[in-house]
Amino acid sequence: DLPGGQRIQAHSAGASSDRCVQQAQHIPPNTIEGVPIETDCFTGKVIVMYRKPAHSCSKSPYDPYFKGRKRNWEIRVQGRFKRV
Repeated sequence: DLPGGQRIQAHSAGASSDRCVQQAQHIPPNTIEGVPIETDCFTGKVIVMYRKPAHSCSKSPYDPYFKGRKRNWEIRVQGRFKRV
């Protein structure tokens, strides 16, 4: 979770409804729990996993997952679409 139990929220911004401007939000990587996300049409959680460099002294909870695999990152999303 984000500090203070915050949720990542994305909303379209713009002068008219036919024009959307997307805003980027930082999602912390290698968290144990999914980070809550919410948009106008979707609510759920996301986990961003990436392999730590071999020379890194810090540990990741996903080190065993990446061992023996070629991939360097993975994104998992779980949630539901809202009715509009």
